[in-house]
Amino acid sequence: MRLRIIMSYWGRLIGFIIGLMTSGNFLHVLFYTSIGYLFDKFFIIHAEWYNNNYTINHKKTFIQITFEVMGYISKSKGFVTKKDIIITTNIMQQLHLNDRDIILAQHYFNHGKQIDYPLIHKLNCLYYKLIDQQNLLHKFIFIQVQLAYANHYLDPKTEQILRIIFRELHVSYHEMNNIFDNIYSRNFFSQKNNYQYNHFSPKNTTTELMQAYKTLQVNQNDSMLIIKKKYYKLMSKYHPDKYMSQKYSLKELEAAKRKTQKIQHAYNIIKKYKK
Repeated sequence: MRLRIIMSYWGRLIGFIIGLMTSGNFLHVLFYTSIGYLFDKFFIIHAEWYNNNYTINHKKTFIQITFEVMGYISKSKGFVTKKDIIITTNIMQQLHLNDRDIILAQHYFNHGKQIDYPLIHKLNCLYYKLIDQQNLLHKFIFIQVQLAYANHYLDPKTEQILRIIFRELHVSYHEMNNIFDNIYSRNFFSQKNNYQYNHFSPKNTTTELMQAYKTLQVNQNDSMLIIKKKYYKLMSKYHPDKYMSQKYSLKELEAAKRKTQKIQHAYNIIKKYKK
């Protein structure tokens, strides 16, 4: 900002100096200073035009890749859920998209669902385009993690996508864990999720941890590798996608969903304890 102010006066300053050096006549000084003023005016107009277009291009890139990756993440779960659609609609409202932008966002979302979507290439484009816009990069990451946890459990394929996002956007391991912990807290403690509160009261950490081991059918002395394998096995067994593909009833599907919520919650508790 300070540099911009200084640059906006360079033309007049140089014009004033040239006027003094040529003759020192007041009219000559005034004439060259006036020419310098025109150069300053041109610089300001050009700078504003550039900044406006720069901002527009940033926003366009952010919106496009945000919704494309959202589509990619939703597809990774096997199918787009109602909760995915609700979150996507809320994001559109939060970004204040107009009718035209909403149509484009829907197109981007569907494009991201394609099998050959170049995720890494797109993430690299986003990073280098917004490298000086850390707030937008953080917003992008939060949106993707929020969508990944839309149904209160994290599919292994979706988790792998998130790790690719963190890697390509140069998110540190510490920051990555903080993001997962924050989303975990939002999903299981901050929201009014009676199921989690009734089954795991945070008031009794020991009881909660023992119950978590029991849920995953592991022992407290087991390594995280063994626990993780058991977690993936149980999630695969009770995953709602599997139940839907085998045409189970809605009641059985809901029971499977509650089971995966319980498994996910138990795994998060153990992982947090064993850090």
